[in-house]
Amino acid sequence: MIRDPLPQKVIALENYFISKVVCGTDQTYSISEEEKLCFSWGCNQHAKLGHSYKRQSPEKIGQSTIQIVKQPTSISGLEGAEIT
Repeated sequence: MIRDPLPQKVIALENYFISKVVCGTDQTYSISEEEKLCFSWGCNQHAKLGHSYKRQSPEKIGQSTIQIVKQPTSISGLEGAEIT
């Protein structure tokens, strides 16, 4: 993952009113309270972003299982929920 220390506009979210942003080492979450949506992107290892996660088949266990979500993606399980 490329790390850039300068803030950048997230084009994928420009049509939403984002009220909160939480950043981790390798993941980011943003909340749109008006639309009742929560978006996440970054490293989805073990489904920590709230998105589905494909498990490796037993014959591929030695390979990396880290998945990267490159664009802000709505967490479907939180759609319509009161998020604060």
